[in-house]
Amino acid sequence: GLAWSTKRWSLQLGVMSSDDGTRRLSVGFSTSLQHGPDGWQADARAAAATGNAEARVFLDRNADGRFDAGDRPLGDVAIRASTDGRTVRTGPDGRALLARLPAGTFATLRLQPESLDNPFWLPTSATVSLRPHPGARVAIDFPVVPMTEIDGTAFIVTAEGRKPAANVLLQLRDPQGAVVREVRSAFDGAYLIDRLPPGDYTLAVSPEQIERLR
Repeated sequence: GLAWSTKRWSLQLGVMSSDDGTRRLSVGFSTSLQHGPDGWQADARAAAATGNAEARVFLDRNADGRFDAGDRPLGDVAIRASTDGRTVRTGPDGRALLARLPAGTFATLRLQPESLDNPFWLPTSATVSLRPHPGARVAIDFPVVPMTEIDGTAFIVTAEGRKPAANVLLQLRDPQGAVVREVRSAFDGAYLIDRLPPGDYTLAVSPEQIERLR
């Protein structure tokens, strides 16, 4: 027998012969109709062997991880599936459907940051792993937060006044006290901390440097 298979259908041909010399030709054709982002589509796999994922991408203005008042759907954002390398783009409502993902196996969906309109936007998590269930659809959110920046100048204060302080190690800490970013001031005392997620921080000179330089 012979078999051909494509992404949308499979074909099987077989020849059988009996003891009396009779030969019989068998032909089998199979496909399944599944509803995808572009309407009904044919697929060689049975519908029970695949699942769907609906991704939603939105600008999370208050950085709470949920789509609520004030947030904005983001269209034309690329999302790639690890299972077959397929890439889909979100519509004006910020949603994209990744249909026909293999059921029962883990798949990774990755938002492509370079497809975002603004370089100061950053997804909270660019990758999401899921395990599709047969014939089911799972909803996945990709919150995107607007980045900000902090800039300023470090000075040394003396009786004669103040002057720019070069090579000062500055530490940015979160509310729990963990250092999330470090930066050194330039020759003129200037510093810049860019692409920073919104939140509450404490900015200070490194304690070790303060102790060493008094």
